[in-house]
Amino acid sequence: MISKFNYLVSFYFGPRGNENYNARLKDNKFFFAEKHIEFLENYSENNIEKVIFVVNLTPSDDQEEITNFFAENSSKISDEIEFDLIFRDNYGFSYAAWNEGIIDDLQKEGGEAEYYMCLEEDYMLRTDTSILPIIERCNEVTSYVACSAVIDHPDYPDHASFSEGMFYKDSCRKVYEEKGNPFYIINGNNDYPHAWKIQETFYKNFLDMGYKITDFLDGYSCDFLYTGSNEVKTFGESDTEKLIVPIMP
Repeated sequence: MISKFNYLVSFYFGPRGNENYNARLKDNKFFFAEKHIEFLENYSENNIEKVIFVVNLTPSDDQEEITNFFAENSSKISDEIEFDLIFRDNYGFSYAAWNEGIIDDLQKEGGEAEYYMCLEEDYMLRTDTSILPIIERCNEVTSYVACSAVIDHPDYPDHASFSEGMFYKDSCRKVYEEKGNPFYIINGNNDYPHAWKIQETFYKNFLDMGYKITDFLDGYSCDFLYTGSNEVKTFGESDTEKLIVPIMP
């Protein structure tokens, strides 16, 4: 039986710390969205149940323009895949956007998906089969498989929190029922602690209930783009298959 997942992406259409990205988005604000839709349009595996796009709105965003773009382009995705578009205020980074997307899905109940694949708009799965090793590692005990789990790699005390990854849906449901939110969301002006501590903070509700975090760096790797320098850092052994990569401008 095929294990199905929901493809959950947080979007932000405001300015960024990467000037190459800003230049690209000035020409086409939907550059990242188009890349995800293109990936989904050509996706060959029959294991996505739902696509959930969550937009972190800024005061300058035109919500109608964004709605129209996704209405026109989501039709490129298979009719067998459900599509949801969610708008929210821009606080809590991508973590709060993922949180809201998961809650929205849990409240609708039903469905066959067992996992949430959570991505920021400027990262994506490298190939159609990149999801499979991630699914293999995600279960009712280890309910979060990140790109780079800081708990597994304490010798990187100040690396960026590379939190793209997969969450086990049933664990999300249990944490939501117990805590009121799957993720621990800090209210205010994005005042999460620095770098790797962010990962532990937003996953706090899971840790409090005994769930574990891991990653896939035991046999695979992923690339991270430092937005200020445009340097690409590989997490894991560089000669292994990369599962998640940045969308380059």
